[in-house]
Order: sequence, then C-alpha cells, then structure tokens
Amino acid sequence: MYKRIIQQSAVSIITFGVLVVGYNAMGAAWVGPTANPPGNNAEAPINVGAAAQVKSGSLGLGVAVPSAPLHIQGNGGVLRLQSNVAGIAGSVNTMFYDSSGTRLGYVGDASSGNNHIYLGSDVGNVYLNTAAGAGVTVTAGGNVGIMNASPTSRLQVSGNLRVDGSICFGTDCRSSWPIIPGTGTEEYIVTNTTGFIRCPSGKVMTGVGYSASGDDHVTYLICR
Repeated sequence: MYKRIIQQSAVSIITFGVLVVGYNAMGAAWVGPTANPPGNNAEAPINVGAAAQVKSGSLGLGVAVPSAPLHIQGNGGVLRLQSNVAGIAGSVNTMFYDSSGTRLGYVGDASSGNNHIYLGSDVGNVYLNTAAGAGVTVTAGGNVGIMNASPTSRLQVSGNLRVDGSICFGTDCRSSWPIIPGTGTEEYIVTNTTGFIRCPSGKVMTGVGYSASGDDHVTYLICR
C-alpha cells in the first residue's frame, strides 16, 4: 500500500516537473547555437528575435545553392523596398560604402520632399554604360558626356548629334540655320554670331560676303 502511494507520488512529482520545464521553455526566447555542429551536419538555424545575428555563408531566397552572399531568384518583382513613413515625407534607397565606411553613392528615393528616384555619387563620377562603352557619363564636376567617358565641357558628344526641334543660344532659338543657296558647286555658310566657322568637308573658302537687311546683318563664307 505504502509502496504504491510512494510510486504514485514520484510519478506526480516528475510529471509536474516536466510541465514546469516545458512551460518555461515555451516562454523563453530561442537562442541559436554558437557554432555549426561538427561533421558537416546541419548549419546553425536562423532564429527569430530582437538581438543581432551573425551567420557565415550565403543566403538564398528561391534558390537552393546561392552564388552570392544574397542570392534572390524569382520572376517579376523579387525585391521590395518600402518606407515606413507615409507620403512624400518618407524616403528609401540603397546605399553603397567602401571598406572604411565612406558612402560612395546611392540609388532610390533619397529625398524626403518628393517622390523622385535618384542615382547619385558622393565622391566620383556616374556612368551609364552599354556594350558599346561609355553611354552617358556625369562627372563629379557636372560635365556630361555621351559616348565620352571624360567630358571636358558641360555637354560633350562623341559622334553625330541630331536635334528634332530647336537649338538655343541664350534666347535665340532656331530650328534651322539660314543658308544662302549658290550656283553650281558654290555653297554659302551663313552666320550672324561671333567665332570661327568653316567650310564643309571637301570644300575650300573662295570668298567672304556681307549683307544687311534692316537690323539683320549677315556675314557669310563662299565655299567651293
């Protein structure tokens, strides 16, 4: 009789202890192992919590064997960056730093006053390259080059330039420049601006002319 009572009491105590331990375990925060298990077993798990975590290796989302520290594979929108501030007051962007912690540049909505998308460099040039080379270059000094990686003027184009509209010098905007037609092999290049002008390729200058009509004074070259 007494032996049975002792056995039942022992079972009750053990059961109560297991319940207490289980309850405490449920309320405690999960703490991951400090190192990977030996023998190439399972990696240390990614636990959820407010504390910072450091894991070695690469993270793959949608891919079993990631080939970069962060490898995302999918179709359509695979990465979403969203501000937690409503309206134009919020901003979110991706920033790039060197190994010393100096910010090199950024891409995204970097301003809290609008919804513009910025591509910016803090210390160097910005390049939009194509397979053909330097597509568009914006230097740190503000010069822009098209098919030119080292522009020395505010706008420098390496190649042909086509304007479907007007070209303006100050407030003087023109969609075409006046040409006085010649006869035979004569060609007249007209200018009412200061500076150097030249004959077309394969032509030589044979004379200089001047004409005036009202307030319009024109100096022109005769090229043959």
